[in-house]
Amino acid sequence: MRRTRAGGAAAAVVVTVLAAATPAWAHEEITPQTFRTGQPTFFHFSAANEHKVALVKVTLAAPPGLPFGATTSEPSGWTVERTAGQIVWSGGSVAPNHYEQWGFEVEGAD
Repeated sequence: MRRTRAGGAAAAVVVTVLAAATPAWAHEEITPQTFRTGQPTFFHFSAANEHKVALVKVTLAAPPGLPFGATTSEPSGWTVERTAGQIVWSGGSVAPNHYEQWGFEVEGAD
């Protein structure tokens, strides 16, 4: 099987991090950085809140042809809404100068 860089797939996954009234941009990282094509792969998305307002919503949007699979509602207090092309975690909060981690699966990218 071919191996592809998750960076390419991850870069294609648009990450939007929002706060209540003001965007709270964060430092993001998706692991693993490589994965096998043609098979489901579970990823961890980490976001460090580097601003003065709480991070209260995270949205991942998949490019066409790269459907999302299962997700986690972790960390505690967060809820998740998922379609094949988008995942939205909300209801929780990441305080300034803290980080959290969420999980999601990609259904076997080509």
